Amino acid sequence: MRVYREGKAPAIGTASAKTLLAADTRKVTCAPDKIVAASSGDLAYAYGTCLGEGADADSKYGFLHVWRRQPDGTFKILVDVTP
Repeated sequence: MRVYREGKAPAIGTASAKTLLAADTRKVTCAPDKIVAASSGDLAYAYGTCLGEGADADSKYGFLHVWRRQPDGTFKILVDVTP
């Protein structure tokens, strides 16, 4: 797993990702513009726009999420790129 946030080093691995995500206290609403699954069914991605709320109301940026199918058939996040 990798998590990317603007101005921070990428978080690699579950523990590092949890720490980085816990430190991200922005209030935003994100909406996908497109969601696509690979024809093989093992990967999927979504991208779209995030808009800030409250004190973060001036924020607007894009995001990308990539998921990978697990052996049990569930999908887990593989990459989270959100500025």
